[in-house]
Amino acid sequence: MSSIFQYDKQGNLIDTVDVTAIDSSPYGITTDRKYLWFVGGENDSIYQVDKQGNLIVTIAIGAFDNIPAGLTTDRKYLWFVGQQNSMAYQLDKQGNLIDSFATTYAPYGIATDRKYLWVVELELQANAHLCVYDKQGHLIRDFDLGTQNIHYGITTDRKYLWVVDGSGATVNQYDKQAHLIDSWAAGAGEVPTGITTDRKYLWVCGIPT
Repeated sequence: MSSIFQYDKQGNLIDTVDVTAIDSSPYGITTDRKYLWFVGGENDSIYQVDKQGNLIVTIAIGAFDNIPAGLTTDRKYLWFVGQQNSMAYQLDKQGNLIDSFATTYAPYGIATDRKYLWVVELELQANAHLCVYDKQGHLIRDFDLGTQNIHYGITTDRKYLWVVDGSGATVNQYDKQAHLIDSWAAGAGEVPTGITTDRKYLWVCGIPT
């Protein structure tokens, strides 16, 4: 099944929510603290759900990019990244396009600390990067993470970053200089593809192996 997993910040699994009936390919997840939002590749849509997995709103995004790969919110706006065009898109919560910009490499996940956008990207399907942009799409910093495993999703509580590694099935915690702090297994048998935090907990979405 395709799931959303709730963890504490030490990696202890708290709850699992099955979202297969909504979209079997969740590839990015975010939260405005009250609700969860995830982007699905099966139907090329963004879904708002409560924390028990009940569907509230569906926003079609296939007209912008039909390979959605990550999602974040600053509570007012949504940003998602798509691999069809290697772009980041800013939307209001009704799905109206506000702005977009090209990412440096193929994007796999996006997060915001309110001031900046943090995007995990892959160069030539091999070299992982953590790129920092302002909200107008200007590149501020490019951290080269080397030829590591595929980093699918990213989140931040403003102080730290957490990135999910799809091939290694781990959550990796970094500081904002891209130094690795901690790592633990995630996905409970599924491939972790996205991650978000409501400050207290981490929420990871996954697809079947």
